[in-house]
Amino acid sequence: MENKTRSDKSLQAEYLRKKAEEHLRDSKTKSEVFADTQKLIHELQVHQTELEMQNEELHRAQHELQISRDNYFDFYNFSPVGYFTFDEKGLILDSNLTSSTLLSVERQKLISKRFQTCISLGSHPAFNAFCQKVCETDAKQTCELKLDTPSRVVLMEGISVPDADGNGKSIRAVMVDITERKVMEEKIKQSKEMLEKAMEDTFHVLMSVIEQGMSQAPKNRQRMTKLACAIASEMGISAGHIEGISMAASILDLGYISVPVELLSKPLKLTGIESQLVKTHVQTGYEILKGIEFPWPLAEIVLQHHEHIDGSGYPNALKGDDILLQARILAVADTVEGICCDQPYRPGLGIEKAFEEIEQNKGIFYDAEVVEVCLKLFREKQFSFE
Repeated sequence: MENKTRSDKSLQAEYLRKKAEEHLRDSKTKSEVFADTQKLIHELQVHQTELEMQNEELHRAQHELQISRDNYFDFYNFSPVGYFTFDEKGLILDSNLTSSTLLSVERQKLISKRFQTCISLGSHPAFNAFCQKVCETDAKQTCELKLDTPSRVVLMEGISVPDADGNGKSIRAVMVDITERKVMEEKIKQSKEMLEKAMEDTFHVLMSVIEQGMSQAPKNRQRMTKLACAIASEMGISAGHIEGISMAASILDLGYISVPVELLSKPLKLTGIESQLVKTHVQTGYEILKGIEFPWPLAEIVLQHHEHIDGSGYPNALKGDDILLQARILAVADTVEGICCDQPYRPGLGIEKAFEEIEQNKGIFYDAEVVEVCLKLFREKQFSFE
């Protein structure tokens, strides 16, 4: 009986132990589930925070993009230059407000309008050629155009870009109003022409005063000018420098104003002293011109046109390339014309005598290249003074 009681107690204790272990396992499982749940909640909270931060970043980026877009449209529309997008034929696909102002046409009415209708009829060929070159070369092209209304001058620059569907090309162009610049350029040009005319007239008056005491007619100087310019052109000298040579040729004798008239018109050959006195005309011409600002070194050209390649000329015995090319050209032209022309002390000797002089002294008195070009003009290209 006593043994049975112990056995029952043992079984009961074992049962209670099993129940306690099951309860512990159940409690642990619930704890782990709770822990996993807490971990998942934490992860969800972190993810939610990340999404909120990303959302804030996205809103900030959208705000900055909107500001940039607004700035772009402000710059595009209110830029001081007109912006256009054309198709290959000049149909307006897009434009800014400045373009509308320049053309005096509402922006909405510009779209799908042919740009040719906004420019003068005379500018149509230039604009059509502009569109063609832009699309053919894929390089920046420029053209000047006159607007139809109001009457203004614009400069257009454009490049080609792929069109929206990628099957063709469109033209992106800027248009700048250059009317005031063109007006100013024209005024400057007119002022320059007036100044040059005034200078030329002044020199002609001075030369006329000198020529009244000389037997040489004004046409002789014109012949020399014609030959000098022809030589310079044949040598490939620029138009601007040829203009300077022409001006210098017209005033080479300016310094004769200080030489006694009787020496200039003397029918006999000058004596040594008289010759030295006449030679001072180059220095006198230089002194008159040196204080005047010209686009060309006229004073130096006048001073050097009697210098010789070998240093035997006057007034400073310059040699070779120390003598300005313009002066070397005028030395040959002046010599040829002077030998052909009648002088107070002798009649003209003819063109062959002039050829003989410059050929014999080529590279000694006269620049060899200038002499060769001069001879070529007469012998091969039928140049004449007439």
